Amino acid sequence: MSQGEAADTPAVSSVSVGTELLVNGDFSMGNEKWDLGNYEGASAEAVATDGEMVLAISSPGAQNWNVQFQQSPITLEKGITYTMSFDAKASVARSIMANVGQGQDPYGSCSDALNADLTTEYQTL
Repeated sequence: MSQGEAADTPAVSSVSVGTELLVNGDFSMGNEKWDLGNYEGASAEAVATDGEMVLAISSPGAQNWNVQFQQSPITLEKGITYTMSFDAKASVARSIMANVGQGQDPYGSCSDALNADLTTEYQTL
């Protein structure tokens, strides 16, 4: 989303497959263990309600990484294949990017980026 577009509200619901690496992946403990980062002028709030995390984005920033909803640390083992899966929708059509990456310098990516176009209906990504 570019700086001039209207704010929207994406919602994420968890899907469990295999061994869950996330803590509170179903949001049953609210926002506990989750972090919301707002960078370079971005502004968003995260509220867990009824098993969903709703991100209310009032200012998305200029880059796709300016609003980050994340959990760390997550320990990954070399040579193991992992699957990231979640359900998501938005109050208006918008694009998102999701990936697994390092939470500190050099901020390398541990996965390919998942780019998706959200609609007002849930999609499993």
